[in-house]
Amino acid sequence: ALFVPFSRLAEFTSLATLLVFALINGALLRLRLHRKKTRPGEITVPLWMPVLGLITSLLMIAASVV
Repeated sequence: ALFVPFSRLAEFTSLATLLVFALINGALLRLRLHRKKTRPGEITVPLWMPVLGLITSLLMIAASVV
């Protein structure tokens, strides 16, 4: 943090957080599409939630890079 300007560090941290959110939503989407049936006690989310989260994260990453 001493050798990198604070604004640059904040930008990289924001991008890293968005990347993690995109990866998590992608993993949730993959689990949702490849699992045949749910086990007792599992929490399920509608399919549109991870899709919307993935799209939103990727759009925000693209907007901050441009």
